[in-house]
This record gives sequence, C-alpha cells and structure tokens, in this order.
Amino acid sequence: MWDEIVEQISAATGVAFRLGDARPIGGGCINEAYGLDGNGRPSFATLNRADELVMFEAEVEGPRDIAATETTRVPHPICHRISGRQAYP
Repeated sequence: MWDEIVEQISAATGVAFRLGDARPIGGGCINEAYGLDGNGRPSFATLNRADELVMFEAEVEGPRDIAATETTRVPHPICHRISGRQAYP
C-alpha cells in the first residue's frame, strides 16, 4: 500500500517522493492517521475503507476552497485514491 501511495504522490507532484517513515499518529476517531517523512518534509496521510473514498473526495475540496480565498494557510491535498482495501487522501 505505501509503495502505491508513494507512486501517487510522485505522480501528482512531479517529484520522486522517497518515504523515509510512516508512523501512526493520534487525533482522529474516524480514520487511521499517519505522519509521513519523505524528501525532507513532513506530510500526512489518512486511511479508511475503500468504500469511504467519497468522504475523502469531499475532504480534499475543503482545503482547496479555503486556499483559493488567499486569506489563510492550509494544507495542500496532493492526491486521493484507493489502494487495495484502503482509501486515502
């Protein structure tokens, strides 16, 4: 699964992403959350069942809409897909 996520991040950014570490982090009760260290910058991934992809699609739109206002800094979603039985943004 992580190999596919790394490939998708690389494809979406146009820069080869090298995953150094993926560690579970707390803070959520709906999704599994992971801190990703790669290419010298921290990233974040959440996982849930593949049938929850629609939830992630909606979740990706929120930060994009907020960023478009140019009023505050927000995380920039990179990609969202299904890998095996997992969906991720």
